[in-house]
Amino acid sequence: MENHDLDKEKTVLGSLLSDATEAKKAIPKLAKIFGSRGKKVFYYEKNRAIHKAISELYSRGDPVELPAVYFLLKNRKKDIPKSYLAELVSHDLTRITAEYYAEELNDLAIRRELEKLGLGIVAKIKSDTATNSLIEGIQEKIGSLRKESTPQKKSMTALESLNTPVIENPSPIAGGLLVPGRYTILAATDGEGKTTFCLQLALCAVTGISFLGRFPIKKPVKVLYFCGENSRGDINDKLRKQIPQLESLLGREIEEDLRNFRLIEPLDIDFLLDSKQDTPLLNNWLETYRPDIVIFDPLNNFVGDDESLSSDPIARKTAKALNKLAGDFNCFPILTTHFKKEGEVKPSSIFEMFHGSKYWTNPAASQIAIIRASQQKYPAAKKVYFKFKTVTETSPMLVLRDKDNLWYEEISPNEISKAKLMPKDVVEILKRKCNGKAVPSIFVETAAKELDCSQRQIWKLVKVAKVEGLIAKKSGLIQIVDFRKRKEQEFIS
Repeated sequence: MENHDLDKEKTVLGSLLSDATEAKKAIPKLAKIFGSRGKKVFYYEKNRAIHKAISELYSRGDPVELPAVYFLLKNRKKDIPKSYLAELVSHDLTRITAEYYAEELNDLAIRRELEKLGLGIVAKIKSDTATNSLIEGIQEKIGSLRKESTPQKKSMTALESLNTPVIENPSPIAGGLLVPGRYTILAATDGEGKTTFCLQLALCAVTGISFLGRFPIKKPVKVLYFCGENSRGDINDKLRKQIPQLESLLGREIEEDLRNFRLIEPLDIDFLLDSKQDTPLLNNWLETYRPDIVIFDPLNNFVGDDESLSSDPIARKTAKALNKLAGDFNCFPILTTHFKKEGEVKPSSIFEMFHGSKYWTNPAASQIAIIRASQQKYPAAKKVYFKFKTVTETSPMLVLRDKDNLWYEEISPNEISKAKLMPKDVVEILKRKCNGKAVPSIFVETAAKELDCSQRQIWKLVKVAKVEGLIAKKSGLIQIVDFRKRKEQEFIS
């Protein structure tokens, strides 16, 4: 392993040279990270000189700007060309990423010191230095390095805690759904509408309209949606159905609001949540777009593999990092996941059905589970269960997802029949998606996807539609029966 990294040194220095205001905030933080090591954190001599010049300007109260650094270096007889300083600015990512890299550079500096210490130990072993004296010297030096490499534990007395106000970003969605400094997790079986549910939440968030009629949204906010599974075409199809319904509810168009709803396609996602080395990449997304809500859909596409999803140590570590992320960026992460496959032993709670380690679920401030209200008869009716750590006794909701506009709306048990599929529904799909005729097996697959139900249910509806004279089979295809012919048949019969 190399004990130096030129690219990270350039990134840290570039973050200080790109913006004088940001540099004023960052320099004290970096000084705390570097400790007594200071400029020695930088391996390359010219980078040490640049860091020293930046620190000197800061200590004098002068703005840390590229021209000022250049002339100060020139006065110090340091021959560093303007082109190199300009190159540093191009390496700037974000302040938080720079702080992350600064910690890594400090760690590399400690490794260099350990390497130097190792060479010194070899030399002293060959000398006539007393063994006890040699061991004491090594222990003292290693103890010092260990202390410098270990972050100081933060603590405060109970009195200090009571007298120190807790500053938190207010939740953009009230009612316990989102909690400051914590993430929310949502689960459902494959195909039960997790993505549709999250898209509706995002649309409500960017327009400032109450979500499901239960969770108030005081003002419009920004949403960053990482689509780990669905293509942009799939997402667009869903949005094109949902947006007209939302515009109808608002009584206005929402084109401007959609500028605050940013979608990231699967192929553009360049990080994993359980990879520490990918942290700067995720930080860069959040620093760039500054979202209030960030959605990772689904979780299994943001971890290394299914084994990582089930690993307790990885889940604990990643969950902790997610909550830290929420605090660092004042954002509210939402994860979606699947249910486990049903086993012989039935869990006592639906929240024990979430796929993967329990340590994904336990640290979440809010847990949401979506299931079908009736497995066979009413596939569009869903039961939504909530488990909030900040709100007690949150009752489940019975919601209906409209098959045309994909909009979820709370209904009463008496209204559940609205969710029942009818033969005319398959006829509509045959007309809209297949131009009135199709190969039966292909149509059944298409209709099941469109109506969010099983293929078995579609076959039953096709059978009823045939009996009612709505469709007929001809030359191996099912097709819509002409209206006039149907009336003639009814008259003859």
